[in-house]
Formats: sequence, C-alpha cells, structure tokens
Amino acid sequence: MIQTHIEKRWKVSPQIPLQIADEFQMYSDVMAQILYNRQIKDAQSAEVFLNGNGPFYNPFLLRNMDKAVSLILFAVDNDEPIAVYGDYDVDGISATALMSEVLQRIGAQVTPYIPDRFTEGYGINTNALDKLHNAGIKLMVTVDCGIRSINELNYAVRNLGMKVIISDHHGPAEILPDVEAIICQKQVGDTYPEKNLSGVGIAYKIAQAIIQVRPEAGVDVREWLDLAALGTVADVVPLVGENRSIVKAGLAQMHFGKRTGLSALIGVSRLQANMISATDISFGIAPRLNAVGRIESIVSEGDDISGIDSEFSLPVAAHKALAILMTTDVTLAGLLAQELDDINRKRQQLTREMQSQAEQLINCEDLVLFAADKNFSSGLVGLVAAKLTESFYRPTIIGYIGEHHTRASCRSIKEFHITQALDRCSDLLLQHGGHAMAAGFTVANDNMHLLIDRLQAIAHETLDQDAIKPSLVADIDIPLSQIPKDIIKDLDRLDPIGAGNPPATFISRNVQVLSSKAVGKDKNHLKLTVRDNQSVYDAIAFRLGYWDGVLPERIDLFYQIEKNYFNGKVTTQLNIKDIKATD
Repeated sequence: MIQTHIEKRWKVSPQIPLQIADEFQMYSDVMAQILYNRQIKDAQSAEVFLNGNGPFYNPFLLRNMDKAVSLILFAVDNDEPIAVYGDYDVDGISATALMSEVLQRIGAQVTPYIPDRFTEGYGINTNALDKLHNAGIKLMVTVDCGIRSINELNYAVRNLGMKVIISDHHGPAEILPDVEAIICQKQVGDTYPEKNLSGVGIAYKIAQAIIQVRPEAGVDVREWLDLAALGTVADVVPLVGENRSIVKAGLAQMHFGKRTGLSALIGVSRLQANMISATDISFGIAPRLNAVGRIESIVSEGDDISGIDSEFSLPVAAHKALAILMTTDVTLAGLLAQELDDINRKRQQLTREMQSQAEQLINCEDLVLFAADKNFSSGLVGLVAAKLTESFYRPTIIGYIGEHHTRASCRSIKEFHITQALDRCSDLLLQHGGHAMAAGFTVANDNMHLLIDRLQAIAHETLDQDAIKPSLVADIDIPLSQIPKDIIKDLDRLDPIGAGNPPATFISRNVQVLSSKAVGKDKNHLKLTVRDNQSVYDAIAFRLGYWDGVLPERIDLFYQIEKNYFNGKVTTQLNIKDIKATD
C-alpha cells in the first residue's frame, strides 16, 4: 500500500467563555473545555451527558405508531404470519433480530428476511416479496429500509394483498409508499424530538410501544437494548441525545454477557465483555457481522443455519450474522463466531489486495480518484473508496465492472458534495443515491468515461488542488506537562465515543523525542517516547511510519489520550494523529 504524507491544517476549538467556565467549576479546565466543545453549556446538561441518563421519549410521539402497533397486535391475535424485512448491514441485521425476537415473545409467527447484497441489492425487491407471499405472509414490517421503495411496496400491497408497515430512519422522498403505516422520524408532520435515530433505534421504539400496550410477564423491553446499541453505533449516527442514552444503557446490558452470540463475538474479537465500549463495537464486533455480507459466495444455499428460534427458510449470507444475534445455543454461537472471524480475516485480506490494485489504477493528479475493474468485489468497493479518500484526501470512486453495467461506491471530502455532483450527471446514470460524503451509483459501461470526465469537470469548478487540505480540530492546545494526571478518568466519562461525540483531541508543542522506531509488519507505524519537562509518555502513531529516520528532536503533536493494556498493566498512552516539526 502507498504511504502518503498529506500536510494537514491544525485548528483549535474556540476557548470556553468565562461565564460558561464558571458553570463547570467542579471539572478540570481541560474537561470544561471538552464539554463546551460538545455544545454543553451548563452544569445540569453536563451531568446528564456524562451520566448518559438523558431522555427515552414516549414512542407514541412517533407519527403512526398507534396504527402500527394495532396492526401488529391484530396479526398476532389472528395468527397471521409476519415478516420482518431488514437490511444487510449491522443496523438492519440488529433491527431484524430485535423486532423478530420481540414479536416472538408476544406470540407472533415471525419470518425474518435479510436480502442478499449481490443477488438482490439494497432495499425491498419484488422477488423477495413473491417468496414471502408464497410463504403465507400477511403482514410485513420493514426495518431500516423501505421508505424509498415506492414501486416495490405498491406491488406488495396492490398485487399481493400484503399489509405493510415501514420503519426506516432514512430521509423520505417527496412521494411516500402507499402502505398502512410509515414510522420515520424524518417524514413530514412527525414531531418526534430525536431526529437521528438509527434503524434499530426505531425498531426499539416500536418494541417499547408494543410492550407498553401489551405487557407480558417476564418481558422487559430493556432486554433488547444491547441490540439497539449495537446497530446504533455501527450505523454511525450521532451519539448524543436519545442515541447516547440507548448506547450507554445497551453497553451496560452487554457487560452482563446475557446474549449468547454477542458474547461469542466479543470472545473471538479478543475483547472483554465487562469492558465493552462503543469503539469496540465499531472496530471489533461490527466488522465481523458486516463481513459475511460483503464477500460473494461465502455462504451457499445449502448451509445449515439452524439452531435458532426462528425458521430460516431463505438462507443467504447475512443470515449467519442474524443467526448469531438470535441464537441461544452456546455451541452454535461459538461455531458461528469463529466462522465470522475467519470471514472477516478473509475480507481484510481481499480489501488490502483490492486497495493495492486500485492504487495502481488511480491517477493521483486527478481531483476525483477513480478505479474500476471486472475483478473487484462489489461488496468491498465502499471500503476501498473510504481508505483511498483517507490516504489521498480526494473524492474517490471505486467500481465493479459487470458485463453491461458498473456498480460503484463513492467516498468524498467535506469540500465536495458527491451526491449533488452525481445529480448533475443523472442523465448518464441508471441509479444513484447517497449523501454529501458517501454515495453509490450504477452506470452503463459505455457511459463510464463520460461520467468520470464530467465529474472531474465539476470538481474543477469547486476544488483547488493546491488548496484542499484535511483539517484536524483539537479540543485544546496545551503543554504536555499540563495534562492532568487523572485525565483518563475524565475521558472515560465521555464514553460512548462516536459520531457527534468524537474522542477528545489535543495539541502539544515543542515536545522532545526521547526515542522512536518504525513498527508493524510493513513498518507503517511509529512507536515513540516523548517528554515535556518531567512528563514522559509512550506514544503510537499509526500510519505515520514515514517519519522514521527523519523525525526531528523537537516536534508538535496532534493526539488523543488512551489506555494501553499490556501484560496485565494499564498505562496512559498518546495516540498520535499527526506530527509536525517544531518551528
């Protein structure tokens, strides 16, 4: 892989005003600044945030919730089979497991359905609807999908006579599907206070509403907070407001280790259940659940995924991820966890190989980086695009070339709205969608070069090749020697860390380098020991190995502070994100 050095701009957040600092006298100056940077401006809000005991809003504030619950309970009371139709990412799989289990616990006949990324694609598809109809499904509840599947759901209702409830957190189009009930906090007329719920977050709200209307002995909706936290973190929605409350409570639920499959996944990820964090979900658990749906032909139609409480008559790759979340069989959970771990290792290897191939195809001088190949995996194009965007700080398009069409995934930078650019190319595209920083499209092979040329021209209208540089924004610029000795205790209270609540970041200048060496298989990383007066810290700088041999004695650091676990000891370590020579 190419190691690149891209000069980054360092910025520091505005200093906390004195009148707000007075509100935070019970915290250190560093912690007060960090809280202020997260838009927290009074002591009461700070305590709610740090304790993670914010609101769990009444689920019936969501528009159409009463109608949806009535339809579900009617189906349960009349023994009408219900399908739960999800998505193949972790948010969708978690939502499918949660909704299916809750419905089972109140006596419903439930069939979970997860589409295959390669043969069915994203969202609702008519072939799946036909299968579910032939299986006797009367009511279909979507989770994490459906809000834009207008034609498909019209077919389900009008041609197949299904009743449909949509639950989806994605933004709706101007025209909505004509179904019995739509639960989406972003639809017009919905006044629900938390607009950033994930797909599983909405599924959890439906579960709350169902149990509220029909309480069952021994059934506590909080039992499913672990799944709600899992999908919420994995879908990278802001971890503030109700999402923070869901994840904080869900992580506490995970610490008890009651969900058999999650415990097995935590084990193969070499994590500790009683210490699991949102970061562990992002980098340990979620990739293993996602991997099985990203690699084509990993699971065959004959694979056995029995051993769970639901009937899986439609086995596809993502069902293995669903199975491990739902199984109560310890042996099956262990086998599935090991298999998902093996698949994830294979996914990592294939991603590295594909990234290396893509680096040979891109032109680093272009404003929009582009690589497409018939041998690329369509399940990995997004991951590779993200890695190249991070490495080169350019909008990146990676595509899989099929017989007639190319399916591509895009990742972008904050200076270039990739979906708006694709909108200007809609006459060349068969399909496209996304948001400012990520998108996907399908294009006829004959139009690919026309599309790329036009996107390059659009980029030249808005981007200056010499001017675009990534920016890193620090919470505080502070001498290393002035970092509080108990800073880790304060930083722990910021958990769960994620979108909307990033790790605290620091700038320290004129730091002395006591030692440094390149580490890692490819010597891509740098291990250092640094000092400022009497303060000495060990540090790790991932992907900054190119500094080896040229590192000056005095440097400026942009870093995070974290715990390092080694040989049973816990020490404080700097995780360096960028280095500059001290002026």
